Amino acid sequence: MSSVGSSSSVSSSSVEICARNLLDISFKYTWLIEEYLNLLDSRVNIDSPTFDFYLNGLKSKWSLAIRYWTDEDGRRLSNPVVICLNLVSSISEIREEIEVRYQFGVWNEVVKQYEVSPLGSQLVTLAGPVSQDLISLGYRELYILDTHLLKKNVQLFSKIMIVRSKVEENTLALDLWNKMKNNEHCDVILISNEGDRFPVHKTIIFCRSRGLGKLISKMSNTMVNLNMSTSILTGLLQYIYTDRVDPLKTPIALLKISVNFELPGLKNICEKALIDSITPKNVASLIWIADNFFCEALKKAGLAYLEENARSIVKTITWEVMEHVNPELFEEVCQSQG
Repeated sequence: MSSVGSSSSVSSSSVEICARNLLDISFKYTWLIEEYLNLLDSRVNIDSPTFDFYLNGLKSKWSLAIRYWTDEDGRRLSNPVVICLNLVSSISEIREEIEVRYQFGVWNEVVKQYEVSPLGSQLVTLAGPVSQDLISLGYRELYILDTHLLKKNVQLFSKIMIVRSKVEENTLALDLWNKMKNNEHCDVILISNEGDRFPVHKTIIFCRSRGLGKLISKMSNTMVNLNMSTSILTGLLQYIYTDRVDPLKTPIALLKISVNFELPGLKNICEKALIDSITPKNVASLIWIADNFFCEALKKAGLAYLEENARSIVKTITWEVMEHVNPELFEEVCQSQG
């Protein structure tokens, strides 16, 4: 990998909090690299300005960097580039372990949206009150093409989620979640397909999910059999009580349930996870799901992915089903491929 020179004064940036849940927080760092092609020709490495973030006793400083592969003769290759995430320094109140989940993206000026990389994660042990030295957390390869140029500039982002093993105490959501798990003051029992029983609070269910509340109200007793697995029911209840699902292992199943039980927040969580998981093999299936469950963002992302990756798309049985069952959607998908 090339390591000639360095530049960090040719860019502008911003930090935006994306979402905060009970146990974690995520933020998005946007990095506009000005005169990118000139920097590429000058053979300097490109480093972002450092950006600071403070989370409940954890002070952290971060940076992004672009590096380049070289050929066997030592000449720099313009693509793919390597974008790296660094934890420059950190100070925490106690020694603790955190999980850092990250994702990169590059703005496509033609389709007016980001092309994103797969998610990555790294466990980090923080040293506590002592300042932590720089840690390289991970990297991904990205292609920067003519479609990514904003005039002569390139805009990248990194979405970073910090998941702390030491949870916040005495919050409303955590107290209610613990009462559910400990079967305190519960007045309804939900039963999974496997026969596992989940005592819950009827008032909370009614407040959070109108659809599930209606289902419970139709039952004459306090035991309700739900047609879903234990793992799905666990994820559903975790969202109802805490606004989060971690880990989110079955976003498609939970997406369908979120629509049936009228949980728009859960739907958004699942939709974002599916957007991040688009591949040449599953893109048609995800567009099909998006169309059936009114997920506009997922459908838009899938169609844009088809347009940008037409040559690498893997034709699965979903394409045949779509052509026969929903020819209008099939035609829209084919037009996206050009």
